[in-house]
This record gives sequence, structure tokens and C-alpha cells, in this order.
Amino acid sequence: MLRSAARPEGRAGCRFEGGGASGRLPSEALRQVGGDVQGLMRFDAGLVHAIDGAGADRQRVVARLAARRAYDVAGLAELDWVVPALAALDEGRPLPAPFDDRERVWELVDSDERVPARLIERATPPGLKGFESSSSSRGVQYLIGPLRERAIAATRASAAPAPIHMSQPHMAVPALFAAAGPDPLQAALDAVYAAVTAYGADHPDLLREVWAAVRG
Repeated sequence: MLRSAARPEGRAGCRFEGGGASGRLPSEALRQVGGDVQGLMRFDAGLVHAIDGAGADRQRVVARLAARRAYDVAGLAELDWVVPALAALDEGRPLPAPFDDRERVWELVDSDERVPARLIERATPPGLKGFESSSSSRGVQYLIGPLRERAIAATRASAAPAPIHMSQPHMAVPALFAAAGPDPLQAALDAVYAAVTAYGADHPDLLREVWAAVRG
């Protein structure tokens, strides 16, 4: 297992700003919700609005689904100290030990040899893959007209940075804590975003399943 992997952190103070790529104005609930709403907006703005409009019961369904899928894909779901927590989430009960102590969970992820040593390519929002962090693209901003377009195309084709890989179990852990949160909307948004990071480059598969759950 990767003992030095960085822990993904939620952004508890993050608030929704603007309409995002969807062009839709946010509801008051979205304006007020904390957590990772902005992160998920970058992957699927329409889904954020759909979750917002789904109602509390459906939001809980989405949150549970996202947590389960994150732990399944990361190889955590069948561990004996994880199974009771997933069951508690499904039944609407408080998370049992060790999930009543986040630090203890991180310690177990780092120390339990049954946790897979699994790396994934970092999830990248649509339209940014292979281009977002390319240092050679910075000079393009100083060009205009057709030359700029050709430079952008050349950069996309030949100067993409190497993929960044993350520890999948570490990326999955926050999904369960998020799904158990007290606010149904934030629980759904944060759990889905955590699951997106756990799926990495395969996150479109997860988002299709989440869309199906939102639609019922």
C-alpha cells in the first residue's frame, strides 16, 4: 500500500458561484451549500442542478450510491471494518467505529495490508484532459487570430503533460463520510465528487450511473 499518499480534503467553505458551464442560475440551496459543489460543476454542471432538484430522498439515494461505488472500485467495500459502515449508511444509522474517528480510518487505510495498492489516473474535467496543466500552452495567450488557433491545436496534439496518478483507496475514503453528512444535498454532491476522484479517468461510467439514479 502507498503509505505516503496525500489525503484528499473536502472544501467545507466552498460556495456555489454563478451558473457554471450549464448557464443556469443556481437555486438558493445551491448558493448556500458548502463542500465540493464547484468541483463537481467542472465535471457535469447539469448533474449538479439535477441533484439539486431531485429532493432530499433522491439525494440520499444518490449519496449512498456514490459512496458504495467509490468503495467498490477502490477495493475497500469488502473489508471487515468497512462492511458495517456501508450497512449503517444504507440504513440511515450513524457510522460505527472506526468511522466515528476519521484519523483512525486513515490509519487503517495506510496500515491494513488488505487495502489494494492501486493507482489511477487523476480525473480531469471534460475539455481539459491533456491540456489543463501544459506549461507549453502558456505562450499561446499572447497570440491572436489563426496563428493562435494553430498553436492551440499543436499544443493539444504534442505537448500534453504526463498523467498524474493517485492512490485510489485514499481518493475513495471521503465518499462515505460525505454521504453520511446531515444535509442531503451536500451529502449527495460531496459523495459524487469524491466518487469521481476515486474513479479517476473512468469517471464517465460513474456519472452515467448517477444520472440514472437521479432520474429514478
